[in-house]
Amino acid sequence: MIGKLDLTAANAAASKLGASMKKQDHVNGKLGIVGFCWGGAFVNRFAVSAGSGLDAGVSYYGSAPDPAEAVKVKAPLMLHYAGLDKRVAQTGEPWAAALKAAKKDVTAYTYPGVDHAFNNDTSKERYNKVAADLAWDRTVAFFHKHLD
Repeated sequence: MIGKLDLTAANAAASKLGASMKKQDHVNGKLGIVGFCWGGAFVNRFAVSAGSGLDAGVSYYGSAPDPAEAVKVKAPLMLHYAGLDKRVAQTGEPWAAALKAAKKDVTAYTYPGVDHAFNNDTSKERYNKVAADLAWDRTVAFFHKHLD
């Protein structure tokens, strides 16, 4: 189903939902997004298209858009990568470098010795509690910094 998804329509829907959520009475008007794997890739793409509609994004082992798109990002980003995941590193490393070169607020972490989906505690083969806990603690602190 993911392969059939219209990313332009998904980004538009996320933008509309985010704008609506930011106006709710019980929120502070800020929007953050976190995603894992395909969801991590979506965070990166949404950061490109959302402009000022996004206040912070965290991507876990998500493939990245063309590095030339980095200049469009307005929100601070935190990127988590698995040291053994060469497939995602092929796009993630140039993406992080392009964001830094464009002077964007980006923090990227690579967790050595862990594989893609290291935060998935339903997968005995991939889950790494130490890396997952560290990444999650960093994620929560990042969101507190940018969304509180």
